[in-house]
This record gives sequence, structure tokens and C-alpha cells, in this order.
Amino acid sequence: EAREESSQPTSPLGEIAKAKGVEFAVVVRSSGSPKFDSHAAENPERAAAWIESTMSRFRALGESLQAGPLTQFDSVGPQNHLVISPTKSGDLCVGFGRSLSNDMVQETMKSILAKWVS
Repeated sequence: EAREESSQPTSPLGEIAKAKGVEFAVVVRSSGSPKFDSHAAENPERAAAWIESTMSRFRALGESLQAGPLTQFDSVGPQNHLVISPTKSGDLCVGFGRSLSNDMVQETMKSILAKWVS
């Protein structure tokens, strides 16, 4: 069961979308309902499944390497720069436009996370 967020200004994901360069956001919960929420993601069900699978695999890799907990996953592709961060409420994935520099993406994500956890 999933629910896609509208662009309501009071929606937490809608607020994230106001940050510079953000194109979409998806949060995948480890428990509860709905399993995920999204804002402006083209295929939120597919994105949520990919986020869940990717984070699970990287967590397992970190455990096998005894590297400590996964703190952030960054991916740069031809269309987007993705950042996934584990939070208390689930894995938060934010897609940024490719025109943003890596430094700006990291700075914006840091600001988003500070607001998200508060």
C-alpha cells in the first residue's frame, strides 16, 4: 500500500522539494503504512523497491566488512544525482538535477536532513 504526496506546502516531502536543485524525494519506511511516500517521483513504486533493495545490500556489505553503519549512499547518473540517507523514519532518497555541483548537493542534503529529523 503506497501513497504519493501531492505538492502541498505542509507535506514534509513537499518542503524538501523546495530546496535548491531537488527534483524528487522518496522515503521508504522499514515498518508501518504506507510503506513509502513520494513527491514528484516518476515511478514511485519502482523507486521505493530499488531504494529498499540497494540499501539492504549495502547494509549487508558494510556488516560483512565490519565497516560500521551505512550513513549515506550517493549515486551520480546521466539524469540525476541521488542521495539516500537512513533516518529514524526510514531511508530518505532525494534526487537532484545534474547541474548542481557535488558540493552543493552535499550542502543541500545536509540542510534537508537537519530539517527532516527535527
